[in-house]
Amino acid sequence: MSIKFSIHIPVYNVEEYVEECLESILNQNYDNYEIVIIDDGSTDNSGKICDIYATKDNRIKVYHQQNQGLLATRRAALKYADGDFVVFCDSDDKLKEGALSGIAKYVEEYACDMLIYRYEKFGNMCFDGALLYEKVTDVSSNHKSELMYQIASNNELNSMCLKAVRLSCVDIDESYDKYKNISNGEDLLQSLALFENCKKIVYVPDIFYCYRANEKSITGGFDSKRYKEMDFVRQEVLCFLKKNDFEFKKHLRVFSDCYIEMMTFCAVEVAVSDIQVKEKVKILKDIRDLELFNESIKHATLKNLTVKRKVIFWMMKRKMFLSLRLLMKLI
Repeated sequence: MSIKFSIHIPVYNVEEYVEECLESILNQNYDNYEIVIIDDGSTDNSGKICDIYATKDNRIKVYHQQNQGLLATRRAALKYADGDFVVFCDSDDKLKEGALSGIAKYVEEYACDMLIYRYEKFGNMCFDGALLYEKVTDVSSNHKSELMYQIASNNELNSMCLKAVRLSCVDIDESYDKYKNISNGEDLLQSLALFENCKKIVYVPDIFYCYRANEKSITGGFDSKRYKEMDFVRQEVLCFLKKNDFEFKKHLRVFSDCYIEMMTFCAVEVAVSDIQVKEKVKILKDIRDLELFNESIKHATLKNLTVKRKVIFWMMKRKMFLSLRLLMKLI
């Protein structure tokens, strides 16, 4: 019997895109699936559009709730899942043509609990997602050493939408309430438990997901809580690595490099924002005083930072906040 997929779509005010998303699934050359849609309190016609689709295809199940945010909405969908593997899709994105049959082929061939794949961007910015390995790779071999390295050193495995996960490995009843207000890095927080629960995790270089680039996501503006949330998420990652990574000491340097790169990004975002100078200096000082920032200074190699980022790091390290602001105005 073929694998049954449970495809989960959180929906919130995407009336412009949700039909294209659903059509990309309904037009797959693979039929054994259900679509679980959670309408997260949409105030436009998104929920109505989904209801209409549900009347036309009994594989589509639609549930409506008051607005709770993306993480809680994804978690709600899991409770309605009825399938072998869960596939995640955002409501303004698409599955690539032939995605489900391709995913099923690899899952059956490698008998894995999680399949990780790539994406392509479409819209006003088109490119392919990073290629971590040129061939199919079991990242769970050798005590998941490769997986731990990727988690420590970059964000490429964060997205829930690039994973097909065996339903029996999902912590459906676990409470994620402490993460409910996180909007930067919530995918990674959900992924960590899956990385731990799945025994065999396989990465494939194939592109099965289409991510929409739109103006809102590119120019989303200054987010004053981003640095705090990114710091919180990386602390959770650090705890995960300490618990699960038998080569933790080896990977601590790349973890620190990744953290410093993220925090220098946040520093630049603050420096070029439109907020008052006094507030800029306060936030830059807060970033500099973060415990994990100071710990990362001790271990980071900085070898992957650009010259510009190294200068920014140097100025942050020496608390030259006003100078950093002036430098960003000149660059």
